[in-house]
Amino acid sequence: MASVPPPSAARLYRANRFVSLPAELDPDTYDTSPEKRRAEVERLAIRSRLKRQYLLQLNNPSPPAVIVICPQR
Repeated sequence: MASVPPPSAARLYRANRFVSLPAELDPDTYDTSPEKRRAEVERLAIRSRLKRQYLLQLNNPSPPAVIVICPQR
């Protein structure tokens, strides 16, 4: 069974009658589709892996002349 993601802050927000809903919490603009979230998670994973590879080469006590970053698949 696939678990259902918890409702977002935009869905849980209850407007105060004295204050209008902030644009950041508007469900029409704030919520993104699961595909967009998945793509963002994948991009962040690739970015963090490349950053880690770069920093490992940069902080190597005997570094190569040129730091080469190649995405591993």
